[in-house]
Amino acid sequence: MAVPVDVSSGAFASIIPMVSGQQALKIEEQLAHLLHVEVDELRDYLAGNIGASSTRRTGFRFVRGTHGGQYVRDREGTDIVRPGASAP
Repeated sequence: MAVPVDVSSGAFASIIPMVSGQQALKIEEQLAHLLHVEVDELRDYLAGNIGASSTRRTGFRFVRGTHGGQYVRDREGTDIVRPGASAP
């Protein structure tokens, strides 16, 4: 069960429900078991630690320009949109 946690004080204080550490571990273990993977692999995947692969289609391709680049949608694209970048 989620436990409400007071994250600030004052007029704009809010209470955000949070999952306890024990409950999070239980959820991770159950998901990993259902997916037939190790908990560490599940954590890496959820954190976005995914390497590029020519066989795994992501639907995005990074197009380089003279001063940078941008991601564009491409059905055959294999580039992974990095955290913080805006996807089209």
